[in-house]
Amino acid sequence: MGADENHDLPATWERRKRSLHIVDIENLVGDTHQAGDRYDFEHALASYAAAATMRPQDQVLLGCHPGLIFTAQKILGSRGRIFTGAGADGADLALLRASDAQFIANRYHLVTIGSGDHIFAPLATELRELGIKLTVVARSRRLSGELADAADQVIYLDPVVSSEAA
Repeated sequence: MGADENHDLPATWERRKRSLHIVDIENLVGDTHQAGDRYDFEHALASYAAAATMRPQDQVLLGCHPGLIFTAQKILGSRGRIFTGAGADGADLALLRASDAQFIANRYHLVTIGSGDHIFAPLATELRELGIKLTVVARSRRLSGELADAADQVIYLDPVVSSEAA
């Protein structure tokens, strides 16, 4: 199959066994994310991975502030791609630019969004309309109603324990 033919993959293609994780790591870390503490990021990603039943072969798109890219890269390793953006919702917008719903629907059967931020609700709604099973993993009491309504399933994380409190 040539590179130009990949956009028209049949419904029976192996995508039915592939999962994509779109992770807004700062949202999962919570209020301590600006410190960029590696423990907080590792704990948040490990908690997310367990809750979302992330497998080694799953693709990960992770968003973070540019100042946290090295911390995020150490934690994520070669597991996926990191998208950054500065300013209000910068990382979220970078993740959304990298998340074309039709492209995703042609390649994955399951998408898990690791965030409670309402900014991901339109993407979640579009993915569901394209027949993708959608799970949202979010922190307790930090989930937008709009995003929750767009999901097939919602999984709540236990509150992330800051390294300062440990």
